[in-house]
Amino acid sequence: MKHVVIVANGEQPRPPQHWNRIKRATPLICTDGAANWLMENSVTPDVIIGDMDSLDEEIREQLAKESIHHVTSQQNTDLEKALLYAIDEGYTAATVLSATGKREDQTLANFYLLAKYADRLQIQLLTNYATIEPVTDSLTTRVEPGQTVSLLPVETATGVTTKGLEYPLENETLEIGTRGVSNRATADEITVSLQSGILLLFRNFD
Repeated sequence: MKHVVIVANGEQPRPPQHWNRIKRATPLICTDGAANWLMENSVTPDVIIGDMDSLDEEIREQLAKESIHHVTSQQNTDLEKALLYAIDEGYTAATVLSATGKREDQTLANFYLLAKYADRLQIQLLTNYATIEPVTDSLTTRVEPGQTVSLLPVETATGVTTKGLEYPLENETLEIGTRGVSNRATADEITVSLQSGILLLFRNFD
């Protein structure tokens, strides 16, 4: 599995383990606005992608010219441009950080990106509060017993079955709403499967 770390320009990470992941990342891709505060924290990204409207000139002068990928299209966000770059470069998995907060419209749009590219890239989104990833067929993942887990459909999800949750689902349908919010893990591993649709699996940091 070819893995990449992508940093967007949302709420900056607070957990030390998130910063450690960013600092160890090879390669590290970021959107243009994120390059400003990454550099201020002594982290030099390998690739900077976007329309460059948010990149400070003094920061730009510190970066290698070949690391800057100026994509002028206004048909997608800088994070989507970064995901497309990762796919074009042959990456099959991505950890995305700082993709939430600040603006609710951009946060929601970034959740949509998890669903849009789920069949082309294994994406895990890390926020200051949760780990979020799309489920399109079946996913088994580690959790902490008692950890809060939510399942939210991007579109109607059918045949949803879970194992390892306090309130299990068995071949059920989840529609857009609040039914899947605030379940709880009863083991150190959970499995979520579905027949159609896309779910977003939230593992909250309790």
